[in-house]
Amino acid sequence: MNVFELSSKTKTDIDLIWKMAIDMFPLIGKLRISDKEALLRNFYLKFWIISPIMDCIQYERIRTNMKREDRDKMICWFYNGSFISGKEMEDEEILKLFGPYWYRFAEQFVPSLLEFDLIKEELIGIVWLLFFDYAYTNISDECIETCRNIRKVILKNLKNCQLDREFDETRLLVIMEVLEKL
Repeated sequence: MNVFELSSKTKTDIDLIWKMAIDMFPLIGKLRISDKEALLRNFYLKFWIISPIMDCIQYERIRTNMKREDRDKMICWFYNGSFISGKEMEDEEILKLFGPYWYRFAEQFVPSLLEFDLIKEELIGIVWLLFFDYAYTNISDECIETCRNIRKVILKNLKNCQLDREFDETRLLVIMEVLEKL
């Protein structure tokens, strides 16, 4: 899927994310429409960062063994077909403009997160903590309070999961460190 196709799926993704959020956290169904829209807007860019991270975790062996030429082809393929007719970019231009971002992402950023050796439950918890980020000025006080309360529940569940697996007591701090990086 190239960047155009990915961005075209935004409406479907937003609907699915919202339905899943309401199913898991019914309290947010009572929020104002403007707050719901703001939460989704604030989260969606983070989701675009998280999604490739999840792919890198799932396909770590492929990512670590990928040759630079293959990565270049993947970057060019992702952006080709995404430009307005007559404004297309050559592969060399795409790599010059977008390559440094993706190389840093794949070679520095993702490995720094992989060092934490997070389990699936922790990754899902991080996604929800990012969704219910209340540090924005475009949401109401009611939404801020709702997000704060939901985050407490998520953190409590993460802590219980970590205790069940007999992780170190400070493991929850790892989650907070990952959130700082994102």
